Amino acid sequence: MAHTIVTTEARNGTSHTYTHAESGLTADGTDGLARLCRKLGALGYSGPAEIKGEDGRLHYTVRGVERVAKLTLTEGDRSGLKWQTYRPNPMAAARMAGSAGAGATENGFSGEGS
Repeated sequence: MAHTIVTTEARNGTSHTYTHAESGLTADGTDGLARLCRKLGALGYSGPAEIKGEDGRLHYTVRGVERVAKLTLTEGDRSGLKWQTYRPNPMAAARMAGSAGAGATENGFSGEGS
C-alpha cells in the first residue's frame, strides 16, 4: 500500500507544505518533500508514496520514500531547480552529540586530540 502525502501550497505560491497522512509529520519549503521523506525514513517508513493536492487529486507518485530521502532540491542561477544527492552537514551530528554529552569541546568532539 502506498503512503499518502498531501501537499498544501502557501499563499504566496512559492513554497509547499507536505504532510504524511498516516503519521501527521510535516515539512515545508522548496526541499520539503525530501526532508519529509528523510523524517519518514528515520522512523522506519519505506515504500511508494502518492503525492496529492488538498482536493485529493493525484499530483505524482514516487517509487519509494527512501529513494527521495537520498535527494535534495537545489536551485542555481543558471541551472534552475535540480535534484542532487543529499549530503548532510558532517558537523551536524557531532554538534548534536556534543550538546548532549559532557566534556564536548567547541568543535563538537570530546576526548584527547580534539
